Amino acid sequence: MLEALNIKNFAIIEDIEINFKSGMNVMLGETGAGKSIIIDALSLLKGERSSYDKIRVGASKAYIDGRFIIENKELIKQINEEYDDLIENDELIVSRSLDINGRTSIKLNGRMFSSSATKVIMNEIIDIHSQHQNMVLFDEKEHLHLLDKYIGNSKELEIYQSAYKTYSKEVHNLEELENKVIDEAELAYKKAQIEEIEKLNLEVGELEKLENLEKKMANFVRLQETINNISELLDGDDGALAKIYQSRRLLDYLKDEDYDNYSTKLNDCYYNLEDINSALKDSLNALNEYEYTPEYIQERIYNIKKVMRKHGNTEEDIFKAHEQLVNDIALMSDYEYALEKQKALVKDLYNDLMIKANNLSKLRNEFANKLNKEVDKELSDLSLNNAHFKVHFNVTEPKSTGIDDVTFYISSNIGMPFGHLKDVVSGGEASRIMLGLKVIFSKYCNYETMILDEIDSGVSGKVASSVGRKIHEISKSRQVIVISHIPQVASYADTAYEVKKVVEENSTKTQITELDNDGFIENIAKLLTDSSVSEQSLSLAKELINNSRK
Repeated sequence: MLEALNIKNFAIIEDIEINFKSGMNVMLGETGAGKSIIIDALSLLKGERSSYDKIRVGASKAYIDGRFIIENKELIKQINEEYDDLIENDELIVSRSLDINGRTSIKLNGRMFSSSATKVIMNEIIDIHSQHQNMVLFDEKEHLHLLDKYIGNSKELEIYQSAYKTYSKEVHNLEELENKVIDEAELAYKKAQIEEIEKLNLEVGELEKLENLEKKMANFVRLQETINNISELLDGDDGALAKIYQSRRLLDYLKDEDYDNYSTKLNDCYYNLEDINSALKDSLNALNEYEYTPEYIQERIYNIKKVMRKHGNTEEDIFKAHEQLVNDIALMSDYEYALEKQKALVKDLYNDLMIKANNLSKLRNEFANKLNKEVDKELSDLSLNNAHFKVHFNVTEPKSTGIDDVTFYISSNIGMPFGHLKDVVSGGEASRIMLGLKVIFSKYCNYETMILDEIDSGVSGKVASSVGRKIHEISKSRQVIVISHIPQVASYADTAYEVKKVVEENSTKTQITELDNDGFIENIAKLLTDSSVSEQSLSLAKELINNSRK
């Protein structure tokens, strides 16, 4: 809901702050006092185009700030996922500034936003109906969307849209195929590419394996020379093993027990060195068992990289290129077959799509009949007993939304044919019909604040009372802010404000005051008696308010 609104230097408003409440808020006051200017300011917070001549005379900038408390946790989640945790603690502060040089800025919780992005977010938070605003409910492009909102989450729509996505993709593929021209030179080139890849006979992970082997092979020659030299020093004719063996034999010839210990140590040393020599030779023999020679490895790496450069940067790119080339050749080599096969696929998908489309259309028609009755009841409650509502269907070719073109029709009087909603209603009827529709559709919308600017235009008496009662009914589920000049409507207010124009120091300003009960009664009395207040008008006002609160 809109908790607070601050407006500075906008039209005749110098500086005001309004603290709105939940329920039905009504703004009262004479024509020209500035009530509709407040609505214009709220429209700017929704991202609507700014009018720079609205900057107050003598000021260089206008400022508008609105603080919204959002209770819909799912809506907060959606906005935060789309706009990087924009909303914290359920609060959204929207700020708009205009300057006399034609510059404007919009901030949401301190972040700069474009007008288009602001509209997307704020249309989910606040709904404005004004004589100066387009009536969304009268916009025929929105009627199918509104019907689907009325239906709610339907599996039929999800199933259809999934099938439509598949169908559209294959239609696109068919169009590409039909536009394809067979080029013999291109065919020969693709065959040569396939032959080169297949001749390469590349295995998954082969390049990495070969590059690791290449590194090991680079050390092999030096390692071989080192081990052979060590082996010669240890096991050669004049090597260490031979000399240790001779040394031990000489000690044995002494046959002196005092030197037996030294003979044993020389013997141990001999066998240790012999084990080392054998281990080194074994490690060299293991290296000699590699499957590939260094020359082969280098040539193989070169050939793989040469092919890889033609198709990408990885082995995977080569495999994908081969698959694509094979598919291209198949298409080019047997074009007519591929074309007929694709046509058959599209036809099958179309038939399947139409089954799903008809199921969706059937569901929409069922709910449309239910909506017709529900709207007729609302119209009757609003003293439009002879008016009837109808959801009109036209069948179209399949599109992303189905095969239904939906338009809201109305017959405003007995014997009158149904016609387009936007064409056949008068001003007063339009407001009541729109209100009746809002009573229904507001249940299926996210916005928690609804602004109604003189929606009671052209009504009076009992009709006006029914309008006030309907607005109050809406206010039980969301905040409603109403501008009204009709006492029978205003009397339903939970909170009322007086907007008036004052002149101070040769300057005209707008003031707004939240009314206590006595002030509310006095303002209703003014509406009942054309601004003059008497004991009788105050008594009538009290009675009207009490009846409205029953």
